[in-house]
Amino acid sequence: MASPSSSTTIDRGYNVLYITLGCAKNEVDTDRMRARLLASGFGEVADPESADVAIINTCSFLASATEESIEATLEIAEGASEGVRKLPIIMCGCVPSRYGAELNEQLPEVAAFVPADQEDGIVSVVADVLNIPEPTQSIVAAHGMLRTIDGASAFVKISEGCDRFCAFCAIPYIRGHYHSRPAEEILQEVHELMEGGVREVILIGQDTGIWGSDMPDTEDGQTPTLAKLMQQVAEVVRPYKGWIRVLYLQPEGMTDELISTIRDTPEVLPYIDIPIQHCNERILKR
Repeated sequence: MASPSSSTTIDRGYNVLYITLGCAKNEVDTDRMRARLLASGFGEVADPESADVAIINTCSFLASATEESIEATLEIAEGASEGVRKLPIIMCGCVPSRYGAELNEQLPEVAAFVPADQEDGIVSVVADVLNIPEPTQSIVAAHGMLRTIDGASAFVKISEGCDRFCAFCAIPYIRGHYHSRPAEEILQEVHELMEGGVREVILIGQDTGIWGSDMPDTEDGQTPTLAKLMQQVAEVVRPYKGWIRVLYLQPEGMTDELISTIRDTPEVLPYIDIPIQHCNERILKR
């Protein structure tokens, strides 16, 4: 999960510029793409002039977010056109997921479009755009679901998608129906982050409070819930003196069990991130 060491990768001599727009979930998605590319020998730079390809992870849950994503893309394209070499642009995330094939005509400046559910194939896309041989599959597969570690805090996605269909938000149409990530995957990721030096784990998703609601009961007859997941995560971070924060709760997810877990579990910060407007049906319909 940490950045692959130089002994396990080959330096391909190509550098990638990453631009991430939108929410923390996108930051996690960008990090996974970055880690896969690092594992495959691609470098990272912060300056467009030093980059061989730009990856822009976009947001589209509001019209203004879509506009910002397109503006950022065009800004990179215009800057590259003024330089010595053309900088290929790969647009990832929510905008390609929402608008699909129609982007090909509207944004000819973009070399490739990668919807959110296809980002695990980013290494192949980059190799194709740069017209270089694709790294062997074993290099990428050996590292599984990678993360890089930069600092003491890290976001961990516990779910994907949303079933709320709020009038002001397009996420259900972009990311699909709500589905919980298996607890085993989450706990393994948290463990590896702790081993890498992270101390604060921030659990995120479109609707964290209903985690587990789409899962069957466990073998011992327990119903999966966010509260139980947080208790398990607490056990993982405890030996490292780590702590947990949870974001993107909704009013319906604030169960007595969850409130008790936040109150009684020392590793869980007494912090509640909740949109109060979701209590008002009239506001949601506007």
